[in-house]
Amino acid sequence: MLVSVIISSFNYARYIERAIRSALDQSLDRTRYEIIVIDDASTDQTKHVLENYKDEVRVIQFEKNKGLSAVRNEGIKKAKGQFVVFLDADDYIQHDLLKLQSVFLSENNQLNAVSVNYYLVDEYGNHIENVDAEKKLLPAVSCFVKICCSILVFTMNLSGQEKMKISASGFWKSMRSIILFFAIQI
Repeated sequence: MLVSVIISSFNYARYIERAIRSALDQSLDRTRYEIIVIDDASTDQTKHVLENYKDEVRVIQFEKNKGLSAVRNEGIKKAKGQFVVFLDADDYIQHDLLKLQSVFLSENNQLNAVSVNYYLVDEYGNHIENVDAEKKLLPAVSCFVKICCSILVFTMNLSGQEKMKISASGFWKSMRSIILFFAIQI
């Protein structure tokens, strides 16, 4: 079972290296997951930072800025994994996240998606707040999405056919990323 980590970036040269390193430093065997980084036509030094990781991650460069929805849709199209994890370039994940979430979804195959608790951190990585994803209400979540370095991770359990349906329907155009804070049972 393969996990695809999709890292989206637009002008996050300052943070993207930490996001990539956190994805590379997982307890899940490296042969069981892939990392796809999509640069949404950044105008800062993101492209130069990504050159350092060209042998370890698959990099997709957009020539024109298309927005987060298009980036995630492209990531879904390119993903080879049964599980898809979205990671923003200014976020990072804990060492066991991929292993724990893939085991959890495998054992709870009635679920199609999960989200996790997360920490809001400052630019130095100091914890500001531990956020319980299950207890957060939708209106309150929107303000946290904009806070730099919050840990927002979402994993989807997708078959190849479901990936095609989601890509074709423009899933991320119709659903806001705020939904990612909640477990969805379909």
